[in-house]
Amino acid sequence: MKEKMKKVDLSNMSSLIVLIVLCVVMSIAEPAFRSVGNLINILQQVTVIAVLALGVNLVIFTGGIDISVGSV
Repeated sequence: MKEKMKKVDLSNMSSLIVLIVLCVVMSIAEPAFRSVGNLINILQQVTVIAVLALGVNLVIFTGGIDISVGSV
């Protein structure tokens, strides 16, 4: 019996793949990029935007905002 090979759809994961490749390249180019201090700095800078994005997503998912109005 031949097992069907599942096709991996990379189009949905393209942003994640680019992020991983970018992190690997930056880690090779600059060893200080991998430091704990740099990771903490990046997380501190992203925290405010991440909290706002989560709040907006919650409102959209619960149906509080109809985003289709802008196309009318």
